[in-house]
Amino acid sequence: MSEKPSKKILDIGIGKGGEYIKRDPKSVLRIGLDFRMSALSNKENDIPLVRADASGEVKLPFESNAFDHIDILFPQDELLIGLCKSNFLWKQLRRLLKEKGDMTIITERPWAGQTLVIANKRYTIIEEPQNKIMALGQENGFLIDKLILEEPEVREYGTHFAKLFADDEPGITTVYKLQARKNIPHSP
Repeated sequence: MSEKPSKKILDIGIGKGGEYIKRDPKSVLRIGLDFRMSALSNKENDIPLVRADASGEVKLPFESNAFDHIDILFPQDELLIGLCKSNFLWKQLRRLLKEKGDMTIITERPWAGQTLVIANKRYTIIEEPQNKIMALGQENGFLIDKLILEEPEVREYGTHFAKLFADDEPGITTVYKLQARKNIPHSP
């Protein structure tokens, strides 16, 4: 891309990506960030990829006010725990967003007692993560709206987890879209 991008998106926990990436206009620069090496070997979507830990323990490797938008789609394990518990991670997200920047977090609420195992890997289940994410985000200067997504909307993302949760029996998993935007001004 030779021209300056019209919009910069940071895709945290990108994993293998999904169909949603292909819908980006050519003028958008999407940068994928993931801790796992398997995600970084994914060349399918032809976007820049960065290996970094977004669990909320270390500073993310980007300049302040670098992004118009941040996507966090179906966070799992350390990233989900960070979103639910780490003020440091939320301060990093706030630092990375431009003044009128916004963020989309898509998360699921499994039914009580559900254990998620995919490819012999056990994933961390946090009850009501959307409420914990909303509370911590608001504490850190974000305005957050919560929407419940219907199965076709979930499927549109085209990620591994989107397909998994869209295929659940009705009532097993509820998928939430949390739309967050910086609440200016905010004192740290």
